[in-house]
Amino acid sequence: MSATITNWPLTLEQFLSLPEAEPALEMGCGGEISQKVSPTTKHALLQSELLVRIESHARPLRLGHVFPEQRVILSRVARVPDVTFYSQERLPLDQAGNWIDHPTTPPDLVVEIYSPGQEDRRELVVKAAWYVEQGVCIVLLVDPDRRRVTSFTPNGEAIFETNQPLPLAEILPGLQLTPAELFAALDP
Repeated sequence: MSATITNWPLTLEQFLSLPEAEPALEMGCGGEISQKVSPTTKHALLQSELLVRIESHARPLRLGHVFPEQRVILSRVARVPDVTFYSQERLPLDQAGNWIDHPTTPPDLVVEIYSPGQEDRRELVVKAAWYVEQGVCIVLLVDPDRRRVTSFTPNGEAIFETNQPLPLAEILPGLQLTPAELFAALDP
């Protein structure tokens, strides 16, 4: 379960000056501060699988880059998704071509993985809808217990199970990934 501080709201600037924490801290719309749930082995395996699959597909084709636990700031709210992907033309770079530490442009893809300590799964569903409102093209909620993936796009939500290809073609043309392939990472 994550702890949330609501009676001590911070400004974005105050939040960004806090020391880094493990697991990462996030700042909500009202300045409330919460700490992400500590990742489990299943969570880490799925995150790693997504990073490897996406980067090994995207990098040679110069489609973009994938990032683990990258803090993004959208509408002055700081979030740390489990996985983000920025297409090549939207990479978070400054005028000089250097990486921006905390991007303020929405990623093309955000992935959040349920952790056992997240009793209130609605929290991630609300977060997924918020990401889409901020301009993220696709948000995937990965559920290791149910072995399914829910996608959120501006056109609605859909559930993917077993051999249904995840809806990644628009941002990662040619990448075929099914829930069965993703969840195979959990098999010892």
